[in-house]
Amino acid sequence: MAPTHGSAALEALAGLLVAVAFILFAYACVKRILMLTAGRPENRFDRPGARFVELIKLVFGQTLVLRKPTIGLAHFFIFWGFVVLVVANLVFMVESFWEGFDVPYVTGAAWYHLIFDVFVVLVIVGVAAAFLRRVIFRPPGPTGGFGAYFILFLIFALMATDLINEGYLLASSGHRPWYMPAGSATASLFAAAGWAGPAWFGLFAASWWVHLLSLLVFLVYIPTSKHLHLIAGPFNEFFRNLKPRGIVKDCDVEDDEADHFGVVRADEFSWRQLLDFYSCVECGRCQDNCPAFNTDKPLSPKKFVIDLKHDFMRYGLKIVKLAKTRPEKEEGVGLAGPVVSDDELWACTTCGACVEHCPISVEHVDKVIDLRRDLVLNEGRIPHELNAAMNGVERNNNPYGLPSGERVRWANGLDVPVFAKGARAEYCLWVSCLGSYDDRGQRVAKAMVKLLDAAGVSYAVLGEEEGCCAEAFRRLGHEYLYKMKLEENAATFAQYGIKKLITTCPHCYNTFKHEYAALGCQLDVYHHAEFLLSLIEAGKLKVQAEARAVAYHDSCYLGRYNNIYDAPRALVRAAAGEPLEFDKKHAYGFCCGAGGGRMWLEETIGKRINVERAEQARATGASTVAVACAYCLTMLDDGLKDLNADVPVKDVAELIAEGVT
Repeated sequence: MAPTHGSAALEALAGLLVAVAFILFAYACVKRILMLTAGRPENRFDRPGARFVELIKLVFGQTLVLRKPTIGLAHFFIFWGFVVLVVANLVFMVESFWEGFDVPYVTGAAWYHLIFDVFVVLVIVGVAAAFLRRVIFRPPGPTGGFGAYFILFLIFALMATDLINEGYLLASSGHRPWYMPAGSATASLFAAAGWAGPAWFGLFAASWWVHLLSLLVFLVYIPTSKHLHLIAGPFNEFFRNLKPRGIVKDCDVEDDEADHFGVVRADEFSWRQLLDFYSCVECGRCQDNCPAFNTDKPLSPKKFVIDLKHDFMRYGLKIVKLAKTRPEKEEGVGLAGPVVSDDELWACTTCGACVEHCPISVEHVDKVIDLRRDLVLNEGRIPHELNAAMNGVERNNNPYGLPSGERVRWANGLDVPVFAKGARAEYCLWVSCLGSYDDRGQRVAKAMVKLLDAAGVSYAVLGEEEGCCAEAFRRLGHEYLYKMKLEENAATFAQYGIKKLITTCPHCYNTFKHEYAALGCQLDVYHHAEFLLSLIEAGKLKVQAEARAVAYHDSCYLGRYNNIYDAPRALVRAAAGEPLEFDKKHAYGFCCGAGGGRMWLEETIGKRINVERAEQARATGASTVAVACAYCLTMLDDGLKDLNADVPVKDVAELIAEGVT
């Protein structure tokens, strides 16, 4: 029963308010959808079955949200309460204008009332937890300001008035059914307070109107606020990236009609990237796990997305008109600089922690790379030290700029087969630039030769013909250099009929396995940790363990990007016993600071990331730190030396080579 019954004027007013609210809601939603159409096309409609499974798991199961159990559980209650109470409030509105309305087996069923009552209470608990987090346990950075508190107030108002309305109906009927515990408790409470007759009906009438108005304000406010994620979030999850995370969105640098590359204006992001802006919940989990943010760099992934979102939203429907003409890029005008500073963009290590821990699948890294492409390919605005590394790759096939003839000097004194000298082999051992020119990397290459020889593996190296894979420079924004090296390396592989590749570098592994394949160069690629483990399990390598305290550090591109966590630990276990663990490990592993091309950039702002990770290594109490990445080897070795810590860093191949019998 609604208090408007019997009053034509009140019924008309309520009906008018509902109609206006739905019209405004529909208008705002259509406007947001039109703005998305301004984005560039992107195919996210493949594999609908897999996408539906992800939707069920991530949205209805809230699996990413629950990675933080405390606040995650509060959000879980609010979300499911939202789902349940959307149905209940639709029934509420229909009942308000259609007396006697009933959904058979639902609205009068005990299970319906029990679920409704339970979730009303759980949502109130969730709202209280969310409020405490914003007031007492406030995370750093923007948290939504007034809007966040306003939406919590509206949700609380809806729940409180639900209890009052239910309590009135039960008090009026004199029933206290077991399946309506919250409503029964409310009815008993007001009965004990002496509420009855007109006063009780007056409270009910006020509560009914507050509930209706709160519901309509909520409906109108959602699509115009940051809480648009309540609508956009499920779509964001459905259209999330199902390809390997290590594939960077392609950029056609051969397009002769393009007047610029990368992203200059917001409408040049794809529609799915723009959907990220609608979906961001501003929770801060991305920056909580960001190595740049946690070492006082200018970059906050949260602020990065919010700033881009505000720029996008500022234009509104004007962006739709802009997209139809797409005027040529104006010199010095774009997102990079005015909206996102150069220092923010260069601070990113592309470690993927932001994407890994976002509860709504916002994809930060691709946006960083798109904006870097503008800086590099259009503006030429790059840190000066990158010039030498890029020129070195372009001219000498390595970022050190050293002669290609020196690429195989590490193998002097070793009988290493070389394809160019007539060797025929099943596997190509990809030594990499660090393995060829860096002293520590060379020791890993020698350990691999020892192990492959001991296991009787048919392998050879490319020697002077091996060239940089240019993975780092693609992530720095130099797509042209990356494509040039891809073509050269693909031609070399084809020349020698190479189909199987072993690499000690997760960055090389990722780009050969995923990105080269995406552009037509098909290879079977093996990271050396998995390959060595397979040799041990097959009995081709016998390892004598020497018990010692070894802590294993997770590489971002091996772990988060390729989900290889167990194989390196198994190698440590085989060589030294059960590995010690960092506090930040597996999916929560902390970057060494070299990814995203940062290996070739100076780190002058804030605390050095490798020093932060070195301190975490020292805290494990390990006598040795094990890695499975050439970048991590260099960065942690330097970081521990900066701390004057007498803790050697070794690749897992070196540990196995020491114990081979």
